[in-house]
Amino acid sequence: MRRNSILASILSIACVVLSGSHTAEAACPALPYQLTNGQTADATQVMADLNSIIACINTKGSVSSVGIASPGGTVSVSGSPVTGAGTMNIDLPASGVTPTSYTSANITVDAEGRITAASNGSGGGSTTSAFQTPYFSQSDIYLTNIPAGFSTGTTFLTNNILRVTPIVVPFTRTYTALAVDVAAASTGALARIGLYNLNVSTGGPGTLVVDGGAIDVSTTGVKTATVNVTLAPGVYFFAVVTGGATASLLGFSTPDVLMGVQLNASTVRQVFQISRSFTYGPLPANESGQTYSIDSLGYNYIAAMR
Repeated sequence: MRRNSILASILSIACVVLSGSHTAEAACPALPYQLTNGQTADATQVMADLNSIIACINTKGSVSSVGIASPGGTVSVSGSPVTGAGTMNIDLPASGVTPTSYTSANITVDAEGRITAASNGSGGGSTTSAFQTPYFSQSDIYLTNIPAGFSTGTTFLTNNILRVTPIVVPFTRTYTALAVDVAAASTGALARIGLYNLNVSTGGPGTLVVDGGAIDVSTTGVKTATVNVTLAPGVYFFAVVTGGATASLLGFSTPDVLMGVQLNASTVRQVFQISRSFTYGPLPANESGQTYSIDSLGYNYIAAMR
């Protein structure tokens, strides 16, 4: 009696499981014999119910069709649905972004995490070594373009020439001052200083980061322009243009950051500063399209920031 009850329970549970496991399919038909607990069942009835369950499994236990859709258009599907045998192809649609390597990339990312736009940036760019790591806790220490083992001298800046020189920022920091050091007094001398991004296509200055405005360089000492700009690590260009009387700035003889070495049949010359004609005034917003010449000053002016 107990054995029959157990068999009946197994059959009942099997039917419930099978009928609920294929919600997309028709339920299994009723068993030939409805057995309940406490009922005496012979082998013929039990086998009939088992055979009915097996038949149901054979006809309902496999998926006959699969279809895939992408309502948001995030993937493209072909060959769907698969009925029996076949191949379903699933691809990401083209994003319109040119497959290539980008430098200091500007990117746009959509809600699904896909890059939908990319272009080369004009930011500072990466650098693998820090030429200086200034101790900014001391108020008179600056990040500069001066190398180790340098010698100083005076550089006389001709007016209406925009001069730029590279300076390497070693870590992310908000800078509040740009500075030059005046070596000799010159009544009426004025200067305008600022900072440009590196143009990675030309190796020269790109877009303007900040124009520090005009500063009086008629007397000796460190002259600063107040700014407020956060810079990521990388290479930037410090810019100076002078007006009024000739400015005499402190410079140094050996560059810290080279812009390359000029090589030709008669010349081997380090390039550490470039310049172009420019009427004294507010700094241009973008220098990317300008043509510069190698500056021939004996001393490179000291560019400083903190």
